[in-house]
Amino acid sequence: MALTAREVAGDARRAEIVQAALRLFAERGYKGASLAQIAQSVGITQQAVLYHFQTKEQLLVAALEDRDRQDRAWWAETSEAAHGSLDFLQLCQRLVAHNTQRAGYVRMFTVLSGDSVTEGHPAHAFFRARYDRLRELFAPALAAVYSRTGQSGPSVAVVLAVLDGLQLQWLLDPETFDMAAEFDTFANWIAGSAAPSGGS
Repeated sequence: MALTAREVAGDARRAEIVQAALRLFAERGYKGASLAQIAQSVGITQQAVLYHFQTKEQLLVAALEDRDRQDRAWWAETSEAAHGSLDFLQLCQRLVAHNTQRAGYVRMFTVLSGDSVTEGHPAHAFFRARYDRLRELFAPALAAVYSRTGQSGPSVAVVLAVLDGLQLQWLLDPETFDMAAEFDTFANWIAGSAAPSGGS
C-alpha cells in the first residue's frame, strides 16, 4: 500500500529531527542537548518534535538505532562488494577508515556510550544489548580468521575495545592521531601472531 503525501512528509520530518538530534547529542551529550535546541535546529517548535517523539528518551533511542542501521548497512554493502574476499579484521580496517570521514557520528557514539554507564541513563539498555549482539555476531567471523591461521588470538571483546579506544583518542587529537594506521598495526599483529610457526 502506497504512503500518502502526508505520511511521506511525516517520515521526512522524523528523519530530519533524528539527524538534528544526532548532531546535537554528538556536540553536547544527552543531558546538554535539549528538545528545544533540537527543534530550533530543524526550524520547528518543540511541540512539533513531541508530535513525532513523545519523549527525549524516545528520540535518543531513535537516533542511536538510526546510526546502528547505517553501520549495519555499510558493513553488509562493503562485504557484498568484496564478494567475500575480506575477512572480519579486514572489514574492521575498512570501517575504521570509513569512520575517519564521519567524525560527528563517531563523536555521538563515543559521548553517549560513555554516558550510558551512569545510573538510569536512557541509552544503557541500548548499548548493553548492542555489545552483547556484536560479541555474538562477530565471534564466528573472528574464529574463522584464527581457524585459517591455526592459532588463536584476542577475543571479539578485545577487538571492540580497541576500536572504541582508538576512536576516543582520535576525537581528542584528530589532526595528528592516525586511527586507521593504529588499527592496521593491531590487525596485522593479530594476523601475524596467529600465523602458525614455519608457515608460508
